[in-house]
Amino acid sequence: MNAEKVLHPHVIAIEKRKEEIVLRFSGHPNPDAPRCDFSFTLYPLPRVALYYIFNLPDEEFPARATCLFASNADHFVPVAGLADVAEYTAKKIIQLVTEVLS
Repeated sequence: MNAEKVLHPHVIAIEKRKEEIVLRFSGHPNPDAPRCDFSFTLYPLPRVALYYIFNLPDEEFPARATCLFASNADHFVPVAGLADVAEYTAKKIIQLVTEVLS
């Protein structure tokens, strides 16, 4: 999914500003998420949850981001629209982590 690949170069910056991202999207961290370095759930629209899983880069693998939709997301937004929601959310995350803190 394009909404995931665009996040890969920003995973380290996302980790540094994850609290701000979670607050901006009325989300919450997922501290017990298995097999990842960090994870959070965001709500870009009411009732539409996006579950993000991140792996930091290491000697063997590059940074990775995975975006999963809640199982009921298609009850609130058509499937074609969900891809747009994920892409918009990814763009906003990148905007947040690349803006200069004052």
